[in-house]
Amino acid sequence: MRFNRKRKNNTHTEEPGRPSLFRKKRENAQMNKLKQEAELRQKSWEMQRNDEIKRDSKQKLKMAGYLLGAFLLGSTVHGMISGENSDQAATRVNEPAVAVETAVPEESAEPTAEPVTITYSLERKNKTGIINCQKGRTVDTLGLVEVIPGEEVPDDLVYEYKLEADPETLDCSVPGEAKVMYTLRYTDEKGNDVADKIEHVFQIADRDAPTITLDQTTLTIEQWAAFDPLANLVSVKDNLDGDATLLNEAPESSDICWYTVETNVDTSEAGRYHVSIQASDISGNTSKKQYFVVVNKAAPAKTETVAASVAGTETAGSTWTDPQPVYTETENNYSAPLAETYEVPQGNDYAVNTNTGKFHYTWCASAAKIKPGNRWDYTGSRDDLINMGYDPCKNCNP
Repeated sequence: MRFNRKRKNNTHTEEPGRPSLFRKKRENAQMNKLKQEAELRQKSWEMQRNDEIKRDSKQKLKMAGYLLGAFLLGSTVHGMISGENSDQAATRVNEPAVAVETAVPEESAEPTAEPVTITYSLERKNKTGIINCQKGRTVDTLGLVEVIPGEEVPDDLVYEYKLEADPETLDCSVPGEAKVMYTLRYTDEKGNDVADKIEHVFQIADRDAPTITLDQTTLTIEQWAAFDPLANLVSVKDNLDGDATLLNEAPESSDICWYTVETNVDTSEAGRYHVSIQASDISGNTSKKQYFVVVNKAAPAKTETVAASVAGTETAGSTWTDPQPVYTETENNYSAPLAETYEVPQGNDYAVNTNTGKFHYTWCASAAKIKPGNRWDYTGSRDDLINMGYDPCKNCNP
């Protein structure tokens, strides 16, 4: 749209056939206002119409109720008149009408509560029914079960019952099956004395494996030393079967308590070995235990030849004794002793922790913390300890 930009008396001059922009906006605003007013009138009319429909419906329902009452009243009067003779009917017609009230049914009273059914059940505390077998053990049978009220019994009801058991105790020294007859006595909701007989079956089972007792968990011996794997074994005993019997190998089945010993100890080679002990009782319960054996490699020695004078000298690192003169027959005199041979130990002293598998210098702070049962004082080379499977300490770095 184009407008004449020339001002004249602060008004816009419209081009012929083209309305002013401000005039068009006013017309649009008036049209929107008219539309909103029309919508409001339409909504108001719809609401009034709905209210009228509701009022008509209520009136129609009310009228239908009146008609139904009148119909019922007419039917009643007709029945009464038809059952009488004509004289009585004529007399009744002349009498004034009597209003008949429709009987309104009273609300039904609350149903009377039915008597509560009193029931109890008897359940085992241990759902499996297994009792651990132990020599000299007896169990009170009343403590093996519990009485549970039925679901219909209210919480505020006082539970009164008496429980009896036959037998009252069980001997758990021998594995097997045990039957107990329980008698639950109580009074039901009708006042009758009730005695329920309930039988429970329990299994007395041996579930404890033999106990293996060792003197030490780690042994340290010297290379080439004699070794007996049974020397560190204190006992193998079962709680029911007593002392176990040593066998060369595990049997497929047995009626005695037994144990076997297996070892890979080789005293000719330094290293760390183990001894395994397996035990089983008559019921088939098994237990295993093992201990370790550390074979200490013999300290290597170096042979040196030291020339000694008649006066005698000491060599550092050697044990010295005064030389004795040697008599030579050819010369008929005593001469200085010939050369003698000494063994001078070679290597370093280490403190080995057989539990952690670490070795330290003897002056290391970690070496002082090693328990006496786990400490092995070793003299030899570092490589030998590593070959045995030990690792050097990261603090002292031997």
